[in-house]
Amino acid sequence: MEQDRTAAQRMMALAEQNWAAKGLALGLMEGRLEMIRLRADAATDGPWSRHEFDHAAILEGQRVIASMMWDGQEDANAEFIARSRGDVPALLAAVEAVRAIHVPSEDHPEGHFPYCVGCYAAGGYDGAPPWPCPTIEAIIEPLSRN
Repeated sequence: MEQDRTAAQRMMALAEQNWAAKGLALGLMEGRLEMIRLRADAATDGPWSRHEFDHAAILEGQRVIASMMWDGQEDANAEFIARSRGDVPALLAAVEAVRAIHVPSEDHPEGHFPYCVGCYAAGGYDGAPPWPCPTIEAIIEPLSRN
């Protein structure tokens, strides 16, 4: 009996360490999303477009906002940059929409870790993974890397 309790305490300590590590990763994700949002908000409103003169350039209206040297990739780079004005806010909105569904529970039993409310709605308590669920972890992973 005492051995079972000690094993349970060790498992709970490991779970808390894992939870703390996930909290750090969540913080990194939050910080990265906020920095992306701030950069997008600070950029000119657009629309941006790609044009070719004697080099590839990104224009906002008639004003050049970026230009590229010829390196064999300038067309693809210019198109990527020009499209990012609309793509980045759309991707941020998509991530926020998913995060609004997959939130931690506030009503979980005492002594238990939160479960994912979005997953709970889809499969009930028995099917609800602990939060952060695999969906949120799939978002955290690439956003917590440099």
